[in-house]
Amino acid sequence: MCKYLAIFLLLITTPRLGAQILPKEGSKLNYRIIGFSFPPKQNACKYKIEIADGNFNEEELFKKNIIVSFACDKNKVIGEVPTFGKQYTWRIVYTDLNSSVTKSYLHHFSTVSLPDEDTSLLRLRIIKTAEKYKDAYVFVDASRTLYDMNGMPVWFLPNYLSKYHPFAKTTPVDSNQPVMDLKTTPWGTITFMNNPGIYEINYNGDILWAAPYNDLRENNKYINDFHHEFTRLYNGHYMVLSSQKVVYHKTSANDRGIHFIFSPEIYNSRDTNYERSILGNLIEFDEKGKVVWIWESSTYITESDLLPAMEAGIVKPHLHDNSFYFDEKKKEIYISFRDI
Repeated sequence: MCKYLAIFLLLITTPRLGAQILPKEGSKLNYRIIGFSFPPKQNACKYKIEIADGNFNEEELFKKNIIVSFACDKNKVIGEVPTFGKQYTWRIVYTDLNSSVTKSYLHHFSTVSLPDEDTSLLRLRIIKTAEKYKDAYVFVDASRTLYDMNGMPVWFLPNYLSKYHPFAKTTPVDSNQPVMDLKTTPWGTITFMNNPGIYEINYNGDILWAAPYNDLRENNKYINDFHHEFTRLYNGHYMVLSSQKVVYHKTSANDRGIHFIFSPEIYNSRDTNYERSILGNLIEFDEKGKVVWIWESSTYITESDLLPAMEAGIVKPHLHDNSFYFDEKKKEIYISFRDI
């Protein structure tokens, strides 16, 4: 099994309650690849899921509209329905050791629709058929959507997520703000950035974690906003890039060294004695949203970093960071900066 598919299966089957019927009755799903779960039946040796296109409560109508069926030997299985914006009816067919067949009640769910998954508006075009990675899936930030290797959407981020963590103290995810760095974690969850917040969600779109953005912005100098990259680490913590507005004297580049000043008042003023720049910080949060480590680039940026950019014709270098990579085995971090 392709490792990318394995991650995806973990994502959509965790957590699961053994005896619970999933998807729940009347669920409105933002995905087409679905984790079905149902109570096991005593003496049953085989199970089959049947899915009909439409909302039905009568046996005959249901049978006439079955479009998908698949067998399984356990009471959990992954299945796919063809389209978004549809109502579906499904049931479980049990076969016991004596080949006797019984059928469950009819259950119902629907897949919701948003412009994000409308391939006439936004699409991922596959120009070469994947062979080695044919079971992979691709997140596209701009469309807030997960695609398969045929370029078809299988999951999308809901406009407004259904819950948010109480210590986040930040605005719920805003459909008018761009999503950045949408990706899975080793725990089968999804992380992304949506200005001004950073979030971890489950497959259904429930917020599991968010940074206390407002507290950070009000109480210290570490952050103007989060940007570019947000990652959950293998130790369970979270690491993210943030920006910091600073000023420095115009003559600093000709002196020995540069002294950056964190002063929103000067930055926002028209004082011509100062140049303005945006530096980058790297912040690590724990599971409770507490800052446990921070690297402030303003402590380390020197004249030798700034002068080459000026000599190359960049009059006012912006030194914000664009990406990082944390080699957790070696405990080493690689970080890149604009203009230097």
